[in-house]
This record gives sequence, C-alpha cells and structure tokens, in this order.
Amino acid sequence: MIPQVIKRQIGKVNIIDMKGSFTGVWASRLKGQLEHVVNTQEVPMVLNFRQISDLDTLALKTFFDATSRKNQIDILSGSAEIMNLFYRYPESKRFRILNNEQDLVSVYGQDLLQDSSSNDKRGGFRLQTALSIHFSYHEAGEKRQCVGIITNLSEHGFLVEYIDVVSVVQSLTNLNPFDIEEIDFRISLPQGKTVSGQGKVVHRQLNDEQFGMGVRIVTFNRQDEGLFSHFLQSQNEVLVHNRKAGK
Repeated sequence: MIPQVIKRQIGKVNIIDMKGSFTGVWASRLKGQLEHVVNTQEVPMVLNFRQISDLDTLALKTFFDATSRKNQIDILSGSAEIMNLFYRYPESKRFRILNNEQDLVSVYGQDLLQDSSSNDKRGGFRLQTALSIHFSYHEAGEKRQCVGIITNLSEHGFLVEYIDVVSVVQSLTNLNPFDIEEIDFRISLPQGKTVSGQGKVVHRQLNDEQFGMGVRIVTFNRQDEGLFSHFLQSQNEVLVHNRKAGK
C-alpha cells in the first residue's frame, strides 16, 4: 500500500493518520507530507501509528526531523515491532505515548467534544461525552474489529466517531461505513467499568476521511443495561447541578 499521511479531526483534537509502509523510497517522501500536515495544524495533535505496517530507520529519522518544531505531539501507539524501533531513538522521549483510545479519552476529555449535553427534539437526555468503544462486525464472511470514541450518548443509542480498524493488515483496505450494519460492542465507562451489547447502524456521517455512525442499541448483555442506565442518570444529575450552580 502506498503510504499516506491523512488528517482527521474530532472536536478540537487533530488526528494525523499514518497508513501503510514507510520504507525505502517512500521513507524519503514522508518528510514533505508530514511537515505540510503537522506545521499547518494547531495543537492538540495526535499522530496515529496504529496503521503503520512497516517502518525503517530512514523513515524514523525523517519523522523526527519533520516534527522537531512542535512542542506538543502525542503518539497513538502502533504495533510492538514499530514501537520497539521507535523507542531506540532518544528523540522518542519528546512524545507522550497513548496506548489506546482510553488513554486518548483520559488525556483530552472535553477537547474531543463539539457541544454541550442537552435534551434533543426526540425527547430524552443526550450526553455529549468521550467514551472509548470496541466493536466488531462481519464483512464478506470475515470478522472485523474496530475501535472508536462515542461522542453522543442516550438511553437508546450513540454516535461513534474516530473509527479505526484494530488489525494492521485489515486497515490496509479502506473501511467502508456502508458495509457496517450490525455490531457487537463493548463501551468503557469511568472507573474501569464496561457494558456490552448489540446495536444496529441507523445513520452515517461522512466528512472527508472522518466518518461517524449513529447506532441504535438493540440489547445489552447480562445486567449491563442497569449499569448503563445508572451511568446516564448520574451524568444527567451532574449536568443539572452544574447548570444550577452556573458552571
């Protein structure tokens, strides 16, 4: 796959995806691409290494040179092989490493959101939030696993954005949101709690390289529905209290 450097945005956070194999002649072309994207964007900024399939020493040197002017850049961790090579260089200490979407949510929190929570026209409480989600679906008889961030949540469903394929090999083929219809999901709540269930994709939002999916919750596993409802209720109470306090 021809390597690509692509910018996405979720809330105020710029996500720079590095996709494919950055080796040989392609490594020498990385600097121009990366400098153009990095030096024209404001912080906060996260460079996504997850979809890098190969990386050589020339590409790493080029990477460090292209990002030398930026003081605040985080790295969303790639494969063990990629990161082991990355850590060999002293320049790697300039970067904060985020191991997964939960780290991304912990670090950036409200920066990942666009608006405040509210009651929508359909009725019911809708929470603008940042929760990591892991989900899977089947495409052409193959199970694909993805991760993303939930930015809008209600008792009936959620909007998931910043979607990545977990497998580096599968990420080399384009992710078509219209192939995703039904999903099995696991949502990470605060304090290490999770809820799992099944959902149906009811709408899609497309914006260049970034897309989001509106998912209707079909069912929860075991006793997770009660835990999910309790989380929403507690967040609603906090929001009401803050509004009364003028926060």
